[in-house]
Amino acid sequence: MRIGVAGIPVDYKKKGIIRGIEGIKDLGLDALEYQMGRGIRLTKEKAQEIGECGKQYNIEISVHAPYYLNFSVKDESLQKWTGALRQTVGLAQLMHSSITVIHPGWAVKNVKRELSLKNIISNLQEFTRVGVETMGKINAMGHFKEVLQICSNTGHIPVLDFAHIHALTPLKSKDDFLAIFEEVETELGHQNRFHTHFTAVEVSNGEEKKHLPIEEGEPHFMYLVEAVQEMGYNVTVICESPELDRDAVKMKYLFMK
Repeated sequence: MRIGVAGIPVDYKKKGIIRGIEGIKDLGLDALEYQMGRGIRLTKEKAQEIGECGKQYNIEISVHAPYYLNFSVKDESLQKWTGALRQTVGLAQLMHSSITVIHPGWAVKNVKRELSLKNIISNLQEFTRVGVETMGKINAMGHFKEVLQICSNTGHIPVLDFAHIHALTPLKSKDDFLAIFEEVETELGHQNRFHTHFTAVEVSNGEEKKHLPIEEGEPHFMYLVEAVQEMGYNVTVICESPELDRDAVKMKYLFMK
């Protein structure tokens, strides 16, 4: 299991991305998900530098595409979303990224979810092995079973955000985590590795409200550890807790003990 953080570790925020990668190594972690969620603000030169630094320190780099992408539409905005994902994927390749993660989009008012899902599947056909994240909002496209349907029809890769899954369908035991992994492999075949996100989460009105430190809520990380160890899965876990690297270090300890 590789464990890392979403973005630069808290104690390295003001020191830049390269020092942040070095900091991840110093903390005993081994993964970083580079965040482009708020927009693409990265040169090709810096992307290459990040990639080389990741290789030097054996830090697995992944990339999160902008949150505003919406592939559930069939209107003039689609060209903008497609162009932004092309740009993100290009930069991710320069960074030697293991995966580029996307939010698939939002349910469109007065449009059935089934049609929005078909639009997502159609709109993502041009891309190769993008990571499609499971979402935790009721109006978001990309609930767990929808992600499996997208991936089965496109060849893309499910990114299991366990807080998002838990917000819609509670994960209360090791067996609940095992059931998620098993359903992925039933629908998509054997997976050589899983890319995942983890944090505790506050749930309100049946959906995700906000992230919590891992010791202050559910789901419980040890259930994931037990499931992974039982099945021998190759898993990367990106910590998205408000405590970020501090909780990631706790997660690493729990996995290693």
